[in-house]
Amino acid sequence: MAKKNLEKRAATRKRIMDACWDVYVEKGASGLTVKEIITRAKVHRSTFYEYFDSAQDAFDALEDELIALIQAEALLAMKNDANDPASLVRHVYVEHQERLSVLLGSQGDPSFSRRIADAIICSVGGSLDLGEPDDQVPYVLEFALVGALSAITLWYERGCDLSSDELGALVARMLRAVTAS
Repeated sequence: MAKKNLEKRAATRKRIMDACWDVYVEKGASGLTVKEIITRAKVHRSTFYEYFDSAQDAFDALEDELIALIQAEALLAMKNDANDPASLVRHVYVEHQERLSVLLGSQGDPSFSRRIADAIICSVGGSLDLGEPDDQVPYVLEFALVGALSAITLWYERGCDLSSDELGALVARMLRAVTAS
């Protein structure tokens, strides 16, 4: 019985978060209200508050969940593909294209890009061979990752005009140029 209850709670939480995403995409951050979310999720206000404190709290949870997925997938991609940044792009940014294109775009939360960069640096930064003295590695990582995120954001803005393989190869080329200099 407890397992069914946990599954039901997880399904309700997911329904609320999906509704939160739908409202955000349609109305932006200014239209993100508890009333809009509960109407879309078809749950009572009290049910919403069992899971979240506010509409912003629900949105933050959505971002946190996406960042955790990206971080886990980045670790897996780096482990499986021997530090291949092209693989990282294919596994992470293509898989989550729908949400990332919004969150990294003009409608997105400006702090989201920073949070992704921090998560990726934390998870895979130590496994990259940058050939730099230890005190300079954080700067090189920051420069490379922010540049890669900017290129990926541009790719989304341009309607993914390159294939994911082409984008991955481009990001890999940019990272090699950064680490070679």
